[in-house]
Amino acid sequence: TLILDPLCGKATYLVEFATAAAMRLMARNISFLGVDESETQLQDAAVNLEATACTDRITLKKGDARNLHWLDDGSVTAILTCPPFGRQFGRGADLRALYREYIQEWARVLNPNDGRLALLVDVDHEKDALLAFHSVSEHLRIVIHREPFRLGQLQATVIVAERVNNRTTTGERPPFCNISAPLSRFPWEGDKTKESRAEWGALRAASLHRLVPYTAKRILG
Repeated sequence: TLILDPLCGKATYLVEFATAAAMRLMARNISFLGVDESETQLQDAAVNLEATACTDRITLKKGDARNLHWLDDGSVTAILTCPPFGRQFGRGADLRALYREYIQEWARVLNPNDGRLALLVDVDHEKDALLAFHSVSEHLRIVIHREPFRLGQLQATVIVAERVNNRTTTGERPPFCNISAPLSRFPWEGDKTKESRAEWGALRAASLHRLVPYTAKRILG
């Protein structure tokens, strides 16, 4: 089992995932791979791995998320990541093209039988992300689309897609989206979303050491 974050930054997502898996004794057969183009980001990621004793569970690699040529087709079990937010990295057609390039390459490396991709994206570029998924609709099908929620000063959403074979058993293309409406909340959020998130935040703080925080300045500087 290979879990990939192709835009890992400081590897906070992978650290949380690996730590949770270890706490639940699930990590024995799971490998984690973080990829990023920025040497500075990878240096901070290495600090986070050391601080959380994840150096033996997570591998870091410098590379372009649009060209994961060292990964074979269908070799990744799951991808969890957060593409660049528009206000930090630009807007318009260039960012839309970037999203398409990301999704197309990630669809290639995902396991065609049960691979899944979880994407955290700001609502300003939610449409761009959905269009990117649509561009590879014969390979990826959306199964979860979370209603927007507050993430710091931004509004964000989560999109989860599953890998599908090129054709269904009837020979037709699978549907682009397998949901009728956005999800109002995840099951773990419960009926009292604010309280549930506060509980989750407390558990996260208790299980992880202090991580090197994300800042746009460190990425762009």
